Amino acid sequence: MLPQHPAYWLRHGDLTGAVNQYPALAAAPALSTDGVPVPPNRRDTLVKVDLTAEAAGVYTASIVIWGYKPAVQILLADGTTPAITAGGRGPGWTSLGELAVADTGAGGQVRESHQLEGLSAFTRLYGQVTAPVGAPTFWIDFGFSLHTVEA
Repeated sequence: MLPQHPAYWLRHGDLTGAVNQYPALAAAPALSTDGVPVPPNRRDTLVKVDLTAEAAGVYTASIVIWGYKPAVQILLADGTTPAITAGGRGPGWTSLGELAVADTGAGGQVRESHQLEGLSAFTRLYGQVTAPVGAPTFWIDFGFSLHTVEA
């Protein structure tokens, strides 16, 4: 059986910017509620990151992809959950990687797609636009595959 194409898409961005269709954010994630939730039944499969960019001219930027790992999923070797101490070794955001994006801006919107795997411990994803040059606007969509079963 062939893997299924991602069928569940979530846009991550500025929820107050409805007129601009939720453009991507430049701030790093801070809260456990930032970003978009990873569906629990889709954490072990393919995640597509779809980037759409638009600018009037030449632009560059970096997109940092973050994953949130809650402490309640991290068990000690004896099978117990560690106590959560504020500012301690509890839950947190992890940088999963950075994507460099550049274009001349002459062809309207530019689209790129990237793949993530191995998100089983992460419950949320977040895309951050950093170091933009040339005033681009970005939209970041996360697509989640369904589990497949081999026959």
